Amino acid sequence: MIFAELSPLFAGRRYSEHVALLFIPFFYLLSRCLLPVIAFLDIICRLVNRLTGSPLSASLYLSREDLQNLIEQRDGSQALLNKAIGNIFALKSLRAKEVMTPLAHVQMIPSYCTLSELRRLLSLNFVSYLPVYEHQTQNIVSIVYPRDVLRLPDESKVLKQGRSVWFITESASIVEILKQFRRNNQSVAVVLNEGGGATGVLTLDAIVEKIFGFAEGSEVLAGKSPARAVFIERSFSAEMRVFGINRKYGTTLPFLEEEETLGELLARLLGHMPVQGDALRLESFEIVVAEATLLGAKTVLIRSVT
Repeated sequence: MIFAELSPLFAGRRYSEHVALLFIPFFYLLSRCLLPVIAFLDIICRLVNRLTGSPLSASLYLSREDLQNLIEQRDGSQALLNKAIGNIFALKSLRAKEVMTPLAHVQMIPSYCTLSELRRLLSLNFVSYLPVYEHQTQNIVSIVYPRDVLRLPDESKVLKQGRSVWFITESASIVEILKQFRRNNQSVAVVLNEGGGATGVLTLDAIVEKIFGFAEGSEVLAGKSPARAVFIERSFSAEMRVFGINRKYGTTLPFLEEEETLGELLARLLGHMPVQGDALRLESFEIVVAEATLLGAKTVLIRSVT
């Protein structure tokens, strides 16, 4: 009873995704092996129908538009289902650039940071993955997942603990990317432009949200309470600490240490000394260098964006 029923039951519940991925090649191979058997049975059925004089039913071929219209006409009240079906048909024309999240909206971490700094950053704004960049944000060298570093010492470098990056191009078809997601067991891809620089990140969740339109309420659907919206629009000295701004105004700006200032944050994320007019977007906040000197940013404007 324990080994034949309870153990497989518990394993299937706890590791359902792993079990499914493990048996996919087996069932795929089995379906291929059974194709000749199905073809043989089809020939026998046709011969029996011909001998008995039964009419052969003509095959029905529908175009993509015909199939979509039939589904929509079946039940006009299923608006969400019809929208999802339309989005699925539209996937063929979508490219990675249209679905990806731009780097300016992605929380990242430099390669020289330690796991202690990573944990401090995640304590302020937790994300399921963090791209690791070297020298500049367009040069992503690995991706670190919090679940991979839970039991590792604080002194370890994030670069050594990150996973290899899966790169795709901006012009890659979403349909082909979905096939690759299934084959390579990845959940995050880094999108490159023609020059080889990273421009954004594409996740499997983003494609699912594109199909079903759950982006606006994904937190509620996942059983989580939506984050409280923070609205702010004011100027700060570049010498102010990011930690202090987060604590006073409820923002979630990333920082590596409590002493990091706005000017240092901008220089780190931009990859160069900030000049007047430089801007970047972090989640729902836009940071603009309103005034700068030869030594860097002097006055910084932070405002909420929708």
